Amino acid sequence: MAEERRRGAVDKINSAVDSARKIKTAYKLSRTAGAAVSTSEVWIPIVIVAVVILIIVFIILLSGGSGVGLGKEESTPEGGSPGSGNIFSCRFTRSGQQVNTIKSSILAGWINDAAISAGVPPAVLASVAMHENPGFLTTYDNNSPEITSNHFCGAEGINCTQNGQNIATRACTADEIRNGAETDRHRGLLQISSVFYPTVDACNITESLTWAAIKLKDYILTSTPTEAQVKAAVAAYGGFSRQPCNTHAGYPYDYCGEVWQDYQSCQAPIAADASSCPIPNGTITCGSKNRPVNGCGHCGVGYPRPDLCTYDGISYAMDIGGDNNESTFDPVYLPKINGHVIKWTFEDQVNGSTPPQAIQRYRGVDELTDERYFISLHHTQSGTGNRGANVVSGDIGARICANGCNENHVHVQLGRVIASGTDWLEGPDYLCKR
Repeated sequence: MAEERRRGAVDKINSAVDSARKIKTAYKLSRTAGAAVSTSEVWIPIVIVAVVILIIVFIILLSGGSGVGLGKEESTPEGGSPGSGNIFSCRFTRSGQQVNTIKSSILAGWINDAAISAGVPPAVLASVAMHENPGFLTTYDNNSPEITSNHFCGAEGINCTQNGQNIATRACTADEIRNGAETDRHRGLLQISSVFYPTVDACNITESLTWAAIKLKDYILTSTPTEAQVKAAVAAYGGFSRQPCNTHAGYPYDYCGEVWQDYQSCQAPIAADASSCPIPNGTITCGSKNRPVNGCGHCGVGYPRPDLCTYDGISYAMDIGGDNNESTFDPVYLPKINGHVIKWTFEDQVNGSTPPQAIQRYRGVDELTDERYFISLHHTQSGTGNRGANVVSGDIGARICANGCNENHVHVQLGRVIASGTDWLEGPDYLCKR
């Protein structure tokens, strides 16, 4: 569509230029014919017409014909979107135990992109990746060098392979190699075989995800598969000779069954309701200066840290309590405002005073009213911001920094974006209302 608009604009501009040329030609003809008109009488109408043409061209450019809209932003097309919350907020299973979520929103976006491009459910590809390399998915964040460089080889899984079969879970001996065996090295996020797929760059994360998604699609996996299709696709992908998929060394659990379980349980993130709260059912532990809660208002009554009150926005802030269990990072959801779903865009991360504590900042737009918002989430774990497109209310925007920070709450500042800057809003008037 953008290309069609650009072509339309070019056609209109060419037409305007054509008109100008015709005017110029007419002027030359009038002079050649020796029209009995004074020089000023000829030039005045020509100048007027030329000005009108320039105005028309300018209007065409402003109307979006060039593909650069100056009015309401266009929606990003649906589909693969880095950081899309549909898998970033899911918990996956391995060895019968539910493990943590994918820590990197960038990695979640790559998985989402590869799956949608191939036509398979992102949750299935994510679960396969979690089974192949759970440590990477749950440990590496957006700031990890492996994510920023899109390169991860990791520890190699090694087998001795002969005639398409694994004959030992070690490197081949000299005698086995003389008899036609090969040492098969499994590398990267998806542990891709160097013997069976030697041309795949297994250490390139996005290439390995694209390859894995296509392989799953080749095994008759559709975008809305049945249980039988998921299990058959995973069995073929993992090289299992039968189901349940627990016949390989290191897999004393049903790999295929767990992927199906993850696919069923990995639903869209909790949708924030009309009384949206960044921590669902969270408790406001301290309100804003003008809306104190529990005897506490930022930079007001009962506030224990007046030394922090050095900038305007803090007095409008609120604290929302999270889980006291420091072994988990509570998800912080991007909220609705006034009951409306907001399209949020990650702006930046500001490092906190005590790393790995950080601040995740977003700008948002209500596409119904065109109201613009700004939200700042403090005391969050570094690298947990959701940097992708198509991020909306109900998607995870951060995780509370519990590990190493001892923060069991998120500090939220909400504002409306206006021409002169940010019009800060009283947090308790908009969020976590009971």
